[in-house]
Amino acid sequence: MYPFEYWLPLLALYAGLRIEEAAQLHLEDLSCEDGIWFFDINSRREKSLKNDNAAREIPVHPELIRLGLLKYREALRDSGYVRLFPELTYESASGYSGTASNKFTKMFAALGWPRDGTVVFHCFRHNANNAILKVDASVLGGGGELYKQFLQYKIMGHELGDDTIRSTTRLHR
Repeated sequence: MYPFEYWLPLLALYAGLRIEEAAQLHLEDLSCEDGIWFFDINSRREKSLKNDNAAREIPVHPELIRLGLLKYREALRDSGYVRLFPELTYESASGYSGTASNKFTKMFAALGWPRDGTVVFHCFRHNANNAILKVDASVLGGGGELYKQFLQYKIMGHELGDDTIRSTTRLHR
């Protein structure tokens, strides 16, 4: 098993990252400031973003830290690597995520999951969005539902007021 097979679904699930955003991460894109670890999603170097709103900083979920993401990052750094998933190479047609995307498609098929477009890698990201929707706005320290929606759009990398996030949300209670 390659590290991306373990980490990419978790990064989509716990940080709401798109597969290309996660696949192209550099070690320096996982940073700490004032004791808070975060992903810096950016288009520096050879990286690309879906749109301008995709550039953002997302706190690292404590579960990712517990599962060893920071230790994995440090081991790569100590070995002289620059990227979080050095086993993924850039392809002109699909960026860094092409190999990973194909691997997950085959893995889902082997698990017997439907191959009709309803169960795809992006579903992990939808789960992150749905988790945000379930948060009680009162725990956010004020601002109510509007503030919660603002945070949701920023975390997911959508334009404020963008109806796309509503149409891709599948909230299951």
